[in-house]
Amino acid sequence: MIVNHWHSQFTSQYGHVFPTTYLALDIETSGNKKDEDLIIELGHVMVDNCIIVDSKNVVLDWYRHKDVVPHVLDSKLYRMKTIMGNAWKLLPERLKADGIDPIEGLTFYYDLLQLWIDSKLPFVAQNGLATEERLLNAAFKRFLGKTFCFPDNLYFDTGALFKATHVFEAKDASTSMYKNL
Repeated sequence: MIVNHWHSQFTSQYGHVFPTTYLALDIETSGNKKDEDLIIELGHVMVDNCIIVDSKNVVLDWYRHKDVVPHVLDSKLYRMKTIMGNAWKLLPERLKADGIDPIEGLTFYYDLLQLWIDSKLPFVAQNGLATEERLLNAAFKRFLGKTFCFPDNLYFDTGALFKATHVFEAKDASTSMYKNL
């Protein structure tokens, strides 16, 4: 695995050992446009010393929010289903039946994430800088008037780790030029 070959200058920033305490985070959205789309589901797993100590998943019912146009949100959710396939369950009926007030949900997650940051504990997310950080920051600014970013040296991107490991372990000569980057 590539993490076993990382330069010590990099690994020193997290103590040379992968953390055993971290917060894994995932979001689902109505699309990828930070100024138009909405976070419709958030979830986390909190791990302390390799033991899951907390987990939560919330669906946000944006139909309750005065600034959301229902037919536009319907369209976005059904569009996501065409992209994601039958695994996509976040349709209007689900948001209305299982969703909570979106501002309450965003506030809960903002407070949780800030508490984690203040504790100087690491985060884990799949493509988190490209998706979670960008869209959470946009949603927190738009609806709470607050900003968010993952702290430097306390964020592990499982998507980047997967891709880097794939390149590092590849037998294909076309990726050999990337192995030492």
